[in-house]
Amino acid sequence: IGEPKHPTPALIEDALRNNLAGLASYPLTAGSEALRRSIANWIARRYDIPAPDFATEILPVNGSREALFALAQTVVNPAACKDGKPLIMCPNPFYQIYEGAAY
Repeated sequence: IGEPKHPTPALIEDALRNNLAGLASYPLTAGSEALRRSIANWIARRYDIPAPDFATEILPVNGSREALFALAQTVVNPAACKDGKPLIMCPNPFYQIYEGAAY
Protein backbone atom coordinates (compact mmCIF):
# COMPACT_ATOMS: atom_id res chain seq x y z
CA ILE A 1 0.00 0.00 0.00
CA GLY A 2 3.01 2.27 0.18
CA GLU A 3 3.19 2.38 3.97
CA PRO A 4 6.57 3.02 5.60
CA LYS A 5 8.45 -0.12 6.61
CA HIS A 6 11.34 1.51 8.49
CA PRO A 7 11.54 3.37 11.81
CA THR A 8 11.27 7.16 11.68
CA PRO A 9 14.75 8.74 11.78
CA ALA A 10 15.56 10.55 15.03
CA LEU A 11 16.17 13.87 13.24
CA ILE A 12 12.57 13.84 11.96
CA GLU A 13 11.17 12.97 15.38
CA ASP A 14 13.25 15.77 16.94
CA ALA A 15 12.10 18.27 14.31
CA LEU A 16 8.46 17.38 14.97
CA ARG A 17 8.86 17.63 18.75
CA ASN A 18 10.63 20.98 18.47
CA ASN A 19 8.00 22.48 16.17
CA LEU A 20 4.68 21.31 17.60
CA ALA A 21 3.38 24.88 17.81
CA GLY A 22 3.35 25.01 14.01
CA LEU A 23 0.91 22.11 13.80
CA ALA A 24 -2.07 24.21 14.92
CA SER A 25 -2.91 25.27 11.36
CA TYR A 26 -2.63 23.82 7.89
CA PRO A 27 0.26 24.98 5.70
CA LEU A 28 -0.34 26.68 2.37
CA THR A 29 -1.20 24.22 -0.39
CA ALA A 30 1.71 25.52 -2.45
CA GLY A 31 4.14 25.13 0.44
CA SER A 32 6.62 27.80 1.43
CA GLU A 33 8.69 29.73 -1.08
CA ALA A 34 11.84 28.31 0.51
CA LEU A 35 10.59 24.74 -0.03
CA ARG A 36 9.60 25.34 -3.66
CA ARG A 37 12.92 27.08 -4.36
CA SER A 38 14.82 24.15 -2.79
CA ILE A 39 12.88 21.65 -4.90
CA ALA A 40 13.56 23.63 -8.09
CA ASN A 41 17.27 23.82 -7.27
CA TRP A 42 17.40 20.07 -6.53
CA ILE A 43 15.73 19.28 -9.86
CA ALA A 44 18.28 21.47 -11.66
CA ARG A 45 21.21 19.73 -9.95
CA ARG A 46 19.77 16.23 -10.26
CA TYR A 47 18.93 16.44 -13.96
CA ASP A 48 21.52 19.05 -15.01
CA ILE A 49 18.87 21.36 -16.42
CA PRO A 50 17.88 24.97 -15.76
CA ALA A 51 15.90 25.26 -12.53
CA PRO A 52 12.12 25.27 -13.04
CA ASP A 53 10.33 28.44 -11.97
CA PHE A 54 9.59 27.72 -8.30
CA ALA A 55 6.66 30.18 -8.33
CA THR A 56 4.76 28.64 -11.26
CA GLU A 57 6.18 25.17 -11.96
CA ILE A 58 6.60 23.55 -8.54
CA LEU A 59 3.74 22.22 -6.41
CA PRO A 60 4.79 20.08 -3.44
CA VAL A 61 2.57 17.10 -2.65
CA ASN A 62 2.43 14.63 0.21
CA GLY A 63 2.70 11.58 -2.01
CA SER A 64 1.98 10.03 -5.37
CA ARG A 65 -1.78 9.74 -4.80
CA GLU A 66 -2.13 13.47 -4.18
CA ALA A 67 0.00 14.25 -7.24
CA LEU A 68 -1.97 11.91 -9.49
CA PHE A 69 -5.25 13.37 -8.22
CA ALA A 70 -4.06 16.93 -8.86
CA LEU A 71 -2.72 16.02 -12.30
CA ALA A 72 -6.06 14.64 -13.47
CA GLN A 73 -7.80 17.80 -12.32
CA THR A 74 -5.43 20.01 -14.29
CA VAL A 75 -5.59 18.14 -17.60
CA VAL A 76 -9.36 17.63 -17.92
CA ASN A 77 -10.84 20.56 -19.81
CA PRO A 78 -14.60 20.84 -19.11
CA ALA A 79 -14.94 23.23 -22.07
CA ALA A 80 -13.81 20.46 -24.42
CA CYS A 81 -16.57 18.08 -23.36
CA LYS A 82 -18.71 16.18 -25.84
CA ASP A 83 -22.37 16.57 -24.97
CA GLY A 84 -21.36 18.09 -21.63
CA LYS A 85 -19.39 15.00 -20.62
CA PRO A 86 -15.60 14.94 -20.66
CA LEU A 87 -13.80 11.97 -22.16
CA ILE A 88 -11.25 10.68 -19.67
CA MET A 89 -8.91 7.80 -20.39
CA CYS A 90 -7.22 5.81 -17.63
CA PRO A 91 -4.15 3.62 -17.97
CA ASN A 92 -4.05 -0.08 -17.35
CA PRO A 93 -2.91 -1.17 -14.79
CA PHE A 94 -5.44 1.02 -13.08
CA TYR A 95 -4.81 2.96 -9.88
CA GLN A 96 -7.90 3.80 -7.80
CA ILE A 97 -7.14 7.52 -7.48
CA TYR A 98 -7.61 7.97 -11.24
CA GLU A 99 -11.33 7.28 -10.87
CA GLY A 100 -11.73 9.67 -7.93
CA ALA A 101 -9.89 12.43 -9.74
CA ALA A 102 -11.99 11.92 -12.86
CA TYR A 103 -15.22 12.26 -10.88
